Amino acid sequence: MEDNPMICNIATNEIERLKIMVNKCDYKESSAIPLIHRYFEETSESSILKAETKVAPSIVKEIKNHEEFIELRFKKENNNLTLVEALEKRHSERAYLSRNVSFEDLSYIIHYSYGIKKFLSYAYNVKNYPVRYSPSAGGLQPFDLYLFVNNVDGLKQGTYYYHPLKNGIYLIDSGNKRIILRRILKVYFPVFASVIFVIVANINRVTWKYGERAYRFLNLDAGILAENICLLSTSVSLGSCMLAAYDNKAIKEELDLTEHEEPMLLISIGKTI
Repeated sequence: MEDNPMICNIATNEIERLKIMVNKCDYKESSAIPLIHRYFEETSESSILKAETKVAPSIVKEIKNHEEFIELRFKKENNNLTLVEALEKRHSERAYLSRNVSFEDLSYIIHYSYGIKKFLSYAYNVKNYPVRYSPSAGGLQPFDLYLFVNNVDGLKQGTYYYHPLKNGIYLIDSGNKRIILRRILKVYFPVFASVIFVIVANINRVTWKYGERAYRFLNLDAGILAENICLLSTSVSLGSCMLAAYDNKAIKEELDLTEHEEPMLLISIGKTI
């Protein structure tokens, strides 16, 4: 278990203790994982109560260098499936056609999965506090969405960042990313997808309120967001697959993430056979 910035308040000797515990335990006996799980239940009641008097961190990342900004474009009436139909139809799709996804469909997925649904008049000492379509612990919205675009109508190939307040995407690095994706991913099929979503957690957005327990919330909230993305993809007749087999270090380097940002999950999307 590598030293991880998520364990932001753990003393060095505690990290060493966790390393020893993991290395010595037999996972078949399920002896290490429950202990680690319980470790991340630590939180301070006072820090939760004091959160009402503090200002929440920004829900967006400042993008200083980018090539262009593209506003999302979609129709609300894009969905012809009921929720139950989408649930019944959704499955992990691993075979993609080399056909473009429409920008309108991609915009629809981005907006209704993690876009701004409404603004609260006042929360965390912030006027007009934004609320997303995907729920999160304390409404703190810990994730940033990145996209590797291979085949989308009207978009250059490259890496994009979604800005929810502007409801658009920044092109932060243009070019064919398939070779890079092959290096990042431990499986081959997602390289042929039209788009790959990357859910990145900004740990500082939640630890200030929830302490170590924030790590649990990050995993839960990532799953909720991922399901939103997959169901919305199904609703516009696109296949999707959640991806956990990736090189964490490689993707952090490619996206230039800080020590307080961690990739949680990738999702491939594309037209299917």
